[in-house]
Amino acid sequence: MNTLYTAALSALLCSLVWIGGTAQIIDGYIKVIGYKDDQINKLQDQKRRDSFTIMRYDNGLREFLIACTQKQELVIDKKTYICYKIEKA
Repeated sequence: MNTLYTAALSALLCSLVWIGGTAQIIDGYIKVIGYKDDQINKLQDQKRRDSFTIMRYDNGLREFLIACTQKQELVIDKKTYICYKIEKA
């Protein structure tokens, strides 16, 4: 009876240690995954902002080139400019 009691107690103790260790591993895994998800979300937000900025600059350059080729007056910082084609000799 004493041997059976010792074996049962040892099995119970080992299972509790196993459950505690597994819970620690799972908790650590969840924390790492949550941190990585936050980093991915931040990078995706930065990419969207950068894409929007690039699109704005691209549209501004396109409008500038259209105005320049049509010899429209361009106002930049309260100064007026007109583009002229330069002929190579």
